[in-house]
Amino acid sequence: MIITALSVRAQHVSVMDATEALEKGNFKKAEKKIKKGLSKDRKIYQLYYLQAWADLLKANEEEDLKRQLKGYVKAFKSFSTAVSKDEDGQFKNEYAFIAKLIAKAYRVEGLELYRRNQFSKSQNILEPCVEIANDTISKIYLGLDLWQSRLQKDKGRGGTILKESAELIHKCKLDSVQPELYIQPVFYELGKFYSSINEDDSALTYIRLGLDVFPEDLILQKQAVEVITFKIEKIKTNFGNSSTILNWCEAGLQFEPNNKLFLNSTNEFYIKALDYTFGRNDIQTAKLIDSGFYATKQKQLANKSMNTDEDAFLIDNRKVFVQQALNLFQKLNNHSGMVYYFKEWYKAKYNTTFNEYHADTLLNNPPNYLKGMLYFALINDAVNLYPKNEKIQLLRYKVYKKWVNGTIQYKHWDYILGWNKDLLKQYPKKKFELASDKELLYQRAIDSFISYGNIKVALDFFNSLKLEFPKNNNIDGLQKSLAIKDFEVRYKNTSIGSEVVRGKKIPFTGWNGSSQNCSVGIIPDSTHFKITERINYFRQNAGVQNLVRINKDITRKCQEASVMYSPVGVFTRKATPETHLCFSNDAYEASKFSQAIKENNPSIAATVLFTDGKSEELYNRQYILAPNTHEYGYGASENNSVFWMVQPSDSLTDSTYYNNNFIAWPPSGYCPRMLTTDKWSFSTSGDLSGAKVSVKTSKGKTIPLKISIEKAPMVAFSTLVISPDIQSFDPMKFPTDEKVNITVQLKSKRKFAYSFGIFETNK
Repeated sequence: MIITALSVRAQHVSVMDATEALEKGNFKKAEKKIKKGLSKDRKIYQLYYLQAWADLLKANEEEDLKRQLKGYVKAFKSFSTAVSKDEDGQFKNEYAFIAKLIAKAYRVEGLELYRRNQFSKSQNILEPCVEIANDTISKIYLGLDLWQSRLQKDKGRGGTILKESAELIHKCKLDSVQPELYIQPVFYELGKFYSSINEDDSALTYIRLGLDVFPEDLILQKQAVEVITFKIEKIKTNFGNSSTILNWCEAGLQFEPNNKLFLNSTNEFYIKALDYTFGRNDIQTAKLIDSGFYATKQKQLANKSMNTDEDAFLIDNRKVFVQQALNLFQKLNNHSGMVYYFKEWYKAKYNTTFNEYHADTLLNNPPNYLKGMLYFALINDAVNLYPKNEKIQLLRYKVYKKWVNGTIQYKHWDYILGWNKDLLKQYPKKKFELASDKELLYQRAIDSFISYGNIKVALDFFNSLKLEFPKNNNIDGLQKSLAIKDFEVRYKNTSIGSEVVRGKKIPFTGWNGSSQNCSVGIIPDSTHFKITERINYFRQNAGVQNLVRINKDITRKCQEASVMYSPVGVFTRKATPETHLCFSNDAYEASKFSQAIKENNPSIAATVLFTDGKSEELYNRQYILAPNTHEYGYGASENNSVFWMVQPSDSLTDSTYYNNNFIAWPPSGYCPRMLTTDKWSFSTSGDLSGAKVSVKTSKGKTIPLKISIEKAPMVAFSTLVISPDIQSFDPMKFPTDEKVNITVQLKSKRKFAYSFGIFETNK
């Protein structure tokens, strides 16, 4: 074998003798021949290469591991000496097999050290195997060694080697050669790395290369599922219902055919797309989406390992599939969707079309399965499709009248009011009857939503009733019931309890930080919900058009500010790292725009800021009620709360609304006695200077008062501060059965008149 690897040209006799001895494994005889040959002629460079071979054979016979490894090192050095002597490289290629033999023997220890996670020691052994012998296996494991290094330059070099190795291994697999190179950790590490830096496409590329080589590898399959799962969740967070999700779900199902996330995400995409297009009544687009949805599920079903129990839409039957979709869109209360899928179900069940004849027959003689909202939606659809069918038109009116006197479910109020509006156009002679129905429906809706505790919707219906039927005898009673329920739901139920620990009151906010350690921590969403509800209780009742939502980024900054203030106990807008141990740039930013108060219970702090009884101005209330606020943030720590309500960039999006409306506290209507406050406020668009304010009791008594104008920075409107000579908390001087009438007239002659009454609370 060795002879054929050597040049066929004439050899020096010492070279031939040494080679023959080495082929027989007699390294001692070979060394004598090498020594003798070099003593005669030092330019016989082949002998230097043969010395490396002799060193290898000698090392292989060592029983002591340390001496054996030293022998391999000596063999490498001998080969390096041979290369340095052979300046023209005349014999290097001929004797390259010797370097490879040395590397193959020496790398065994390097690979063992790698398996024991002794990467730096392994690197020291594998490095010469690569440099001198260009040993491919050693190079791959050297890349893995370097990849584990703390030095960035080593990691970079290791990464380059791993990427080259992955492509080489994959090519060898395709060509069915060199199976000894199929080294799995290369793909593990590349997949893990690219996943960690959120380069999901690259991560999956290398994982897939690995799976081409090792199709049954469970680690790679698990990595693929993790990468795809993370990618899908990221797409949902950043882009919502993106079609890209479908491709990733399809990829994920190749690895885990019954993965619920991949199956449900596929369904979620199609359902949301259908819900949106049906909501726009875009039936043609909905048909295309429906077709794609069904085709996708049939494609998934083609995988025989699918478990149909994991997915309600893995159905190989069009009739059953559309039945499932019909049930879903009934739950979603999507009228176009339920009509579309009912017709699809009908066509699949009876193998026929669905036309005017079928609509007329079914609607006038409805079978047992046709009831509730589906029945109403089909009537509405038929009325629009067949406007000349008097029988169907009259049917809607009869069904409507029966419905008005029957039970109306939570989600059907807008629908029946829509019918009321359409019928008024169709039957103008019935306008008084239909108007009476509408007034009754408004009252029933208000009562219904008050009982549900859905104050926002109840208020919307109440405002419609007051606007369209101002003489309704029940307005005052409904308004009081609404105010009492609202106080219970959005104020009383948003309180946060506390306990006394070592003499300090600790609220149950769920905060997990500590200002002693400058640990910002987090406050759970359940507490965020309560604080947002309480703030919106004040805003909506005061007449602010838009409600606020919490901004997590602003909240984090406020939390940092609260922690920064806590150890010092002094609030300032000029905090520095020198004055505040827990200083941060985000805390400093929050301090410039927020209000802080020495109260660690944020629900109490929100009320204290709103009532604003401890300051001469009403700046804090102005920020809570700022009409240009859309998002807010807050933070709370051991001894304070911080609220950031207005940002410099906040602008008013509903300015025309305030041409005829206002923001006031106490509000128009009813106010709990405990929140009437000693300072009242009024704001609207326009100039408030020179405004005239009159406050009278319902018995005609004029109440003396003082007024001033304030304008908080960044708040859209100025505020009239009204200080009446009345003790709002004294029932003897302000009884519950008495109302206060307020009139505000601006210089522009715009005039606003409203009144409020008091109700008692147990809080």
